[in-house]
Amino acid sequence: MLASQMASTNCPSDSDSSGGVTLLSAGERRKARKSARRRKQRADKQRNVVADDDHEPWPKLATEDRPGRGLHGYEWWRAIGSPRFVCAPMVGGSSLPFRMLVRQYGVDLAFSPMIDARGWLAASRSSRRDTFLWSAPAVGDMPLVAQLAGDDPEIIVAAARDVATQCDAVDLNCGCPQPCAEFGKYGAFLLSQPEVILKIVREVVATVEVPMTVKLRKPSDRPEDTLALAQQLESAGASALTIHGRTKEQINKSKGASDWDVVAAVKRSANIPIILNGGIGSRTDALRAFHATGCDAVMSAEALLERPTLFAENPPSSQDAVVCDFLELARTYHAPARTVSYHLFLLLHGAFQRYPDLLRSAPDWGSIDSWAACAAEVRKRNEASNYVDATTCPGPWYMRHGVDSQPA
Repeated sequence: MLASQMASTNCPSDSDSSGGVTLLSAGERRKARKSARRRKQRADKQRNVVADDDHEPWPKLATEDRPGRGLHGYEWWRAIGSPRFVCAPMVGGSSLPFRMLVRQYGVDLAFSPMIDARGWLAASRSSRRDTFLWSAPAVGDMPLVAQLAGDDPEIIVAAARDVATQCDAVDLNCGCPQPCAEFGKYGAFLLSQPEVILKIVREVVATVEVPMTVKLRKPSDRPEDTLALAQQLESAGASALTIHGRTKEQINKSKGASDWDVVAAVKRSANIPIILNGGIGSRTDALRAFHATGCDAVMSAEALLERPTLFAENPPSSQDAVVCDFLELARTYHAPARTVSYHLFLLLHGAFQRYPDLLRSAPDWGSIDSWAACAAEVRKRNEASNYVDATTCPGPWYMRHGVDSQPA
């Protein structure tokens, strides 16, 4: 017992002038531990500051360089250039390098990845960058809409204030049909609580300096329900609406065709810009949607991930060039490894079908250099076989997996 007591007290000690050992009291040991923790925290903070500065060295876009602040509806829409082609908000997909890529190929307006408002408010700066893929606003990344998800008006307002200085509008997610949205009580699962949606829109409009938009699915198969909600949202102060012509039940194998008729009906009754979402797999689809519905803009998600040139009037002749462009942007904007892998698996989807051995050895979660080597091998094999991987979009993923295409 005596030996154990001596062992427990002998760890922190000082030497006296005679060369003996002076044991520290319990209080002195606590003070020493606290002092060590403070030193570590100061060092960590300094390292994080340096890391953040190194992580975002690109030219920043100043708030005053964003037009449309304080405007509403079509006034705001015209101020940001009356966009026609839109990149959808995609978790893990709408990263800064990808947004900059699609802007090179015809996208006029881009959304951020979806941001869980509650998680955002609790996250550190580095966590916001890594989890929500939110980087400092870059010159050229404009106009940009930041999409928020949640069901608590106070939390949504707080998050909206936080991002408002770095975007041109904030959007409320009322369209996500995935299980995570059901668990979090946001997305399309908010549609059963229109009073909550309207309260969120009113409070954001009243307290945040940038316009508020809403992205929603059909609340039901009854067109009048979508029309009624759209009219209520406009009255609550929404500056634009994105209408996805499917219900939350229409996902995966039950996806089916997107209802463009309901989008056309909303457009006829609305006095704010209407963006069509759903069924856009090519530039031809987009032009057909404009003609069929009179919508102000069209939005694509899945198809744009594989073919970022979807909206381009004169796309490059080969997908190889698109892959090279993305890798260069990923380097410039310091994309995380998981983001690089996410996009390269999709950009090289066709190549992996032709060369399955490359898929088996693909650098999952690999560095930009490892993915560049993989892309170079694809290019080498294509050149050896005189194969040109065209940038013409083959259509959305679900259309290539046995689901009927959008009716004419």
